[in-house]
Amino acid sequence: MMEFFNFLIVIILFLIIAQTLRFVRKQTFKLKETQESYEQIKKDRKEGLQVQREILNELKRIRKRLDSKE
Repeated sequence: MMEFFNFLIVIILFLIIAQTLRFVRKQTFKLKETQESYEQIKKDRKEGLQVQREILNELKRIRKRLDSKE
């Protein structure tokens, strides 16, 4: 009878460990996706700032040309 309970406890512990490992794997995958998304957002933002800088510089050049014509 005691062996049966020991066996049952081992099975229950195994199931708990298996579920925990599955949960950790899912969370790790979600974390990786989130990190990749964050890196893409940072890259897009940096590119957007670069475009804004280029536009601003071009506007400054146009302004200087217009001011020099006056």
